[in-house]
Amino acid sequence: MKGVPESKWKLTEYDAVRRAAQSEHPPGRKTLYLGALDTLRTGDRTFVERASTAVRGNIPDADLLQIYGTALFDSGHIDDGLAALQKARTANPNRENLLIFGSRLEGAGKLAAAAEAFRELLARNRADTEAGLRLGFVLGQVPRWREAEQRFQDVLRRDAGCGAAHLGIADAHLQRRQYAQARRHVRKAIREGCEAMPRAWHILSISEAHGLRFRKACKAAQEYARRAAGHDSASELLREFEGQEDFGLAYFEANRDKDALPWLKYEAIRKPPSMMARLYLASLEAKMRGDAGIIKAAAEDVAGVLPEDVVWRVSGMTKCQIGSEAEGIHELRQALRLNPSAHNKLCLASRLARGGQTAEGRSLCQEILVEIPDSPTTLGHLALMTEDPEEWLRLYRAARDADPEDGMCQYHVGYALETLGHPDEACHEYEMALKLDLYEP
Repeated sequence: MKGVPESKWKLTEYDAVRRAAQSEHPPGRKTLYLGALDTLRTGDRTFVERASTAVRGNIPDADLLQIYGTALFDSGHIDDGLAALQKARTANPNRENLLIFGSRLEGAGKLAAAAEAFRELLARNRADTEAGLRLGFVLGQVPRWREAEQRFQDVLRRDAGCGAAHLGIADAHLQRRQYAQARRHVRKAIREGCEAMPRAWHILSISEAHGLRFRKACKAAQEYARRAAGHDSASELLREFEGQEDFGLAYFEANRDKDALPWLKYEAIRKPPSMMARLYLASLEAKMRGDAGIIKAAAEDVAGVLPEDVVWRVSGMTKCQIGSEAEGIHELRQALRLNPSAHNKLCLASRLARGGQTAEGRSLCQEILVEIPDSPTTLGHLALMTEDPEEWLRLYRAARDADPEDGMCQYHVGYALETLGHPDEACHEYEMALKLDLYEP
């Protein structure tokens, strides 16, 4: 709130404000600030009311009403605070008063009135970045996400490094289930100064999870929980991803079995042991020995501890990979019946495709794309199920465009181009894949 010094509501500076007010004659702004701080500190509105009476006539009415109304609102006296801020706006309809009034309307949940205030500011000055951002966030709460995104894009055209605008666009993409775009913009938001905002880490954790990057999703969820301590949503999200940050699990999810093995051996026996690591370790040992009994015993061991569909999925994939295709497919179908998640659909689709059942595999991938339109992993699997080389390339390009930071997507575009007889273009894509560190999970 620019009408009051930056230290206005910092109670740690209370003593300095009090000393300044005691030496102020006649009483003016410092006296009014002190009354506002006392009201905020105690919740007792009489402090700011007495101060307002004492300074009346010594400072402009609009300034008095602004500070008085803001103190009332921020100390919980919502309606009276808004009434005073409305009077301040009427007395002096400058940018400062209108911005403060709009922000408090937003805080009170009066979104239509808040949007009107911010639109009025933009009508005066289309380059008002703060008004554009606030209008975008208000529209997102209505919710009118496409219009909100347009407001944030307007801000970025004037200030390409505005982290808050990237955060708003990321939120808009998240609400429309465009997870790769959400991930791309929220990473930019974090780089551009939004790392202290819990919402940024919330968006990143969800978008990473939908990209099947569980280790990164868990790290983002941990950061979200740290920055939003006490929020139930943060704790629930962290529990959802708990244990997925370990190196062994990450390597296993990235199909890097050799790298995963030593880590999983440690993670399975440490205290407390990771039940997921035990299941993954059994999967690797079953594949190395060709023994389905190993994964069966592990599945029984973790039953009731891990989600049932996860156990069926890992067991089913393992059995498919060691040659027990029919039994594995049956277990993957069981996982899907228990939980029709994108991950379960994709695992079943990939095994069906390998067995020549491409029609059902494509159908499952299409279902995922309805839910997650820009899933690079799904687009890549769908490409493997088509026999048309041009369609193959189109799908791989769509996967790459959905997540330009995913080196694997870049690699597959190169491979498709090479297959179609375009070696120069393929080399360019391969080089881009290497720059993106293709093999890092």
